[in-house]
Formats: sequence, structure tokens, C-alpha cells
Amino acid sequence: MPKTNKEIEIQIEKAMDSLSEQSKPNIAKTAREFAVPEGRLRRRWKGGKSLFQRQPNGRRLNSIQEQALCEYINYFDTVGASINRRQIAIAANSILEEDHHDESEPPPQIGDHWLKRFLKRNPEYYVRRRKALDVERSAALDKSVVERWFQDYKQVVTEHGICQQDIYNFDETGFQIGVGRDQFIITRHPKKKLFNGSITNRESVTVLEAVSADGFACPPLIILSAKQALARWFDAIKEDEHLAVTDTGYINDTLAFQWIQLFHKWTIGRTLGAKRLVLCDRFGAHMTRQFVQFCEKNNIILFFLLSHTSHVLQPLDVGVFSVYKHWHSEAVEAATMTGCRKFSKDEFLHSIGEIRRKTFKPHTIKLGFKLTGLWPINSKLITDELESYDPYYDNLYRSNTPSINSQNTEFSTPKTAEKVRRISLRLNQYDPTTQHFKEGLAKLAKGAEAQATLALQLQREFDRTQAIMGARHARYDASRRHVRITGIMNSNQLKEIKRKEYKLSEKADQEKTRRKWKKVLVEIRKHGRAKKRSGN
Repeated sequence: MPKTNKEIEIQIEKAMDSLSEQSKPNIAKTAREFAVPEGRLRRRWKGGKSLFQRQPNGRRLNSIQEQALCEYINYFDTVGASINRRQIAIAANSILEEDHHDESEPPPQIGDHWLKRFLKRNPEYYVRRRKALDVERSAALDKSVVERWFQDYKQVVTEHGICQQDIYNFDETGFQIGVGRDQFIITRHPKKKLFNGSITNRESVTVLEAVSADGFACPPLIILSAKQALARWFDAIKEDEHLAVTDTGYINDTLAFQWIQLFHKWTIGRTLGAKRLVLCDRFGAHMTRQFVQFCEKNNIILFFLLSHTSHVLQPLDVGVFSVYKHWHSEAVEAATMTGCRKFSKDEFLHSIGEIRRKTFKPHTIKLGFKLTGLWPINSKLITDELESYDPYYDNLYRSNTPSINSQNTEFSTPKTAEKVRRISLRLNQYDPTTQHFKEGLAKLAKGAEAQATLALQLQREFDRTQAIMGARHARYDASRRHVRITGIMNSNQLKEIKRKEYKLSEKADQEKTRRKWKKVLVEIRKHGRAKKRSGN
């Protein structure tokens, strides 16, 4: 009697063929003849699956669903628009949701490590990076200087009784509006050269952000490069987000002073102690007399970082801005995948709210202060690592473990309409009662179901793209009326300006109408007097 599952499976296949040829199948006799377990053969004869055909325990997607997902990946890979990990996860969850019919429970979703296991099962896919070179910042840091700086910082915090909630860090970060970063996509072609199919928009935009050690984030100041602002830009941003324009797209002394006044307004209501401490770099706009005097007057202590140390001492640089840039690149990639050929200012402003929502989470902000040793105060965290400091790097897991090949059969699951047609023709050659016919029919049904699921996913992707493109065209078709602004403005202030302009326009129209009717009344009186005289 065979001992291993593989040997038993081979004998069961032979027994199944023998049973299919019998006019009155005798399972017990056939089991003894081929030396296989009778119960196992009986289950298989009634339609049960072998161990090799069953879905492994804990796998979210069944074989048909996973095949449909592979077809989805292959489709975009074929047209040169290979999708990334996030898009695959969305598609997998969508397939699970479509097949979920129990309204009493939420649909299942894939886990954090599902994609890793999926790639193990499908070694024909490779994780590739759309690569761009980043210049690594480095600086020669003196431990003794850093230690003295931390001593001064701790003394100020202790002396003024400054608590976690009253410690802030603000800084500017720059974006090239339509330039994303490296993207990881799934493809069957490991040596294929990959790049995004979009017109790169290298216009610069500066965003000034401020965060506190307890995880609070102030509204942003977005500085665009333009002579004048367009009214529609304010429609794209949230009410608390502020916008300014300069010729260069960078901050200047005037905007910096206006911003510190906004910062005071945003944070004074949440201050616990007598003073607020603000960590910032030594940029000239942060050190003007006007700027410093305002801080002194309003109990804001400016504590400047050491020169060339923002990459290790500034919480925003260490813990937040890398995440910020990541979600910006994701937004650029998502827009490209939905037909956006140029990620413009309109697209950036439309996306910035969602980008910030994903970036400025309390735990992310707190992590920045922790990693820099600024809260909780821990200078050793920095000084012990100065010599071995290495920027963050991304390490990809890639398994070389080969997958277990499924058992070779005469029929394979059809992936195209042509293969479906061929199997249909071949089935006509078999007796409907034979095992070969049943096997071919099962493969045919499996392929048809997978093709239907793939078609549904592609239709959803098409509908989603059409909806996004429609919204994008609506934004571009909006008013191009210019707004003269001096300094910083938000959408509420623009609405107030529009309201005042409307009132003035309405008043002018009323005055024009009054003068017109005054002339009409004069003519009516003249006509009345003339008629009266002619009647006399």
C-alpha cells in the first residue's frame, strides 16, 4: 500500500479512471484493487478535492479569486502601467468584498503580510523600484557642541517650566509639485526599464508646518510661485489652510512675520504654562527684528537649532517630512494612474488636505521629538549615535523559495477566450461520464469565473478613473479670475472679500437702476403735463 500522500494520490487517480469505466461503480472493490483508503476514494468519487487542490487554511483569497487578481496585475503590466503594492491590496480587498454576502458581518480584508506571502506563492512577480537618486545629507557633528546645546535646551525647559504641550518645532519643506519618488510595482519582467508616463512638473511650492511635542499640528501655510493667486485655488483648500504667493515660491521676511502671528493665534488657547518654546533653524526670515520682538512680546521663546544639524535634531525633518514626501509621491502616482498627464498647482492643492491627514498623525509627530531626544529629553540618544549615523533606508524582503508546482493535468485553467474555446472543443471528444470530462468542465468553469471577476475589477478601475478625470476637468474649467492678495490668506477671507465685492456690485446696480427709473419718471411727468395742456 502506498505510504506518502503523493503516492496515494497517484493511485486514487488511477482508481477514479477505473470507476469511470465501470457500468456500476464498486468503490470498495476498486479501493482494494488499487490499495487506497476506501473512505478517501468514496469522498473523491462524490466530488471531494485532494489535499493538493484544497485551499490552505488561513488564506484570504481562494484560488479563483487569486487567479483573477493575477490577471488584474498582468493586465496593467502588459500595457506598461505596472501597479504598486497599495493598488494590489485595494484590488484584493475589493474582490473579497464582492464575494461577501453576509450583511451581519463586515467583509474580510487582507492582512499586513498578505502581499509577502502572495509573492512567495507567485515567484513570477518581482518587486522593482522606479529608482531616483537622493543626495544624502551629512554633516560633521562635534559631540561636545551637541552636548552643550542639549544642556542649554534642558536648562531653558526646566527654568521656565515648559511642558510637553508647549514645545513646538516649525520649518519649511519644499515640494516639486509633479515629481514623485521611487515606486514599487509588481511585474513579471524583472529586467524591464520602468518609468512613469506623465509630464514632470518641477514647479516649486513651499509648505510651512508647525508641530508640538504632544502630537498637535498647526494648519499649514502653502506658498506658491505666482504673480497673482487664482480664486479657484482657495476652493481647493480647507478653511484653516492658508495660501500665499511669491515670485519664487519661497518664504520671505514679510510672510514669516505674518505666519508667526497666525501661530500665536492657533496656539495661545492651548498653552498650559506661561511660555511656549519654539525650535527652529537659523534661516534669516526667522531672525528678523520684527519676528523676534513679536515672540518676546507674546512669551514665545525661540530656541535655534545648531547649524547643519536639522537632519538629526529637528523633529519635522527626522520624523515627519519623509512621511510627508512619501504621501505626496503617492498622490502624484495615483493621479498619473487615473489619467492626469501633469500634476499641476490645482492637483497639489486638491490633494494637500488628504496628504496632511495621512502624515500629521499624533504618533508620527511624537516619534520625531523622541528620535531627536527633544522629548523626553535624552541627549545620549543623539551623541551616542553621531559617529554611526546612517540615514533611513528601505529594505525589501524578497523570497527565493520556489513554489510547489501543481500536479500536471491534461487540462489547465484557461486564461483567455481562445483557451476557453479550445477546451470546449476538446470536451466534445470525451464521454460526459468520464473523469477527464468532469475535470475539463471544472477547469472551464474556473476560468470563466476568473475572467468574470477580472472584467468586474477592470470595469471598476475604469469607472473610478472616469470619475476622477471628471472632477479634475471640473477644477480646470473653474474660474480663472485673479485675486490680488498681499501676504497670507485663507478661503474664509477670500469668501469675505467676495461677499464685500458682491455687496458693492449690488449697490452699484441699485444706484444704476435708480438713476434709470428717475429719468423714466421725469419723462412720464413731462408727458402728463403736455397731455394736460393739450386737453385744456
